[in-house]
Parts: sequence; structure tokens; C-alpha cells
Amino acid sequence: MNVHVFAFPNSLTNIVFITNVCVCFKINCPVLLSVLDNILLYSQGNLVKDEELIKNLIPLWHGVMAWVKEVLVHSYKLDDAKDILGQKYRGRNQIPGTNWFYRTHGVGIDVFKTPEVGGIDFDFGEDEPDEWRLKIFFEKQFNDGQLPYADYQHLADDEDRLDKAIKMALSD
Repeated sequence: MNVHVFAFPNSLTNIVFITNVCVCFKINCPVLLSVLDNILLYSQGNLVKDEELIKNLIPLWHGVMAWVKEVLVHSYKLDDAKDILGQKYRGRNQIPGTNWFYRTHGVGIDVFKTPEVGGIDFDFGEDEPDEWRLKIFFEKQFNDGQLPYADYQHLADDEDRLDKAIKMALSD
């Protein structure tokens, strides 16, 4: 009998794979199956914790978005932050008097210290983040040191787990 070892990018995928192999090949090892079941239950509990960590980002999202709009209005003397989308301001520019940059895109703006560090990427008229924007926001805030490293590191290190947590947090 040939045995092949598969290494998947995250341990939860490995556990699900091993469990499916045991079921498919009718491997009846109660101890192994019990351990795998306990690990899966533990992992599911962690997903609930992950979801709460991501839900904690949503008020931060709103605060950073409000701050960006205020900075834009005051820095460029705009009537409305959305006016930054006008032809005169299009592209990538430094926000005067700050160490922040912005890049306009379509109906939105990406504000950052350096690419992928700090700030937020949002579309004007969209008050709530979608999955993609919340993931970018998480990465920007984590890379900027704005999130407790010990609490969020596992999500930064495991993209699948982060995606699941974001999906769960936004599905409520």
C-alpha cells in the first residue's frame, strides 16, 4: 500500500482531509476520529473568536473613513469629501501638511502612509465595507501596528481563516 502525505496550507484543511480519508477508506480508529473531532470543534470555536475580532474592526472602519473625509475637506478646502474625485485632484498625491497619500479610483479613494500600511480604501456612497475592502482595511491597520499583534497575528498569517472570519462577520 502506497501512502501519500498531503500538506495543505492550513491545519484545518489537513484535519478535514484526514477525517475524509478515514471515512472514505472505512478506517475505524475511534481514538483518531475522536481527536480529529475535538480539533474541529476547537477550530470552530476559534472561528467565532475570529469573527468577533473582525466585527471589532467595523467601528474602526467608520472612524477612519470619517477622519479621512474630514482631512480631505480641510486640506483641500472642499465642500464635500467626494469632490476629491474631481479631475483636478485625480491620481496619487500627498495630502498637504501630512505624511499621508491618497490615490483616487473610480468612485473611491485609497488613503495610506505607504502602500499597504495605514489608512483605508473606500468608495464614496458606500457606508459599509464589503469583504474585499474589509480585508484590505485589516491588512493596512495590522501592518501599521494599529491592531494588537497577539490578537490578530493568526489572521494575518492564515488568509483562508481571515476570509472565513470576514465572511462570517459581514453575514450578520
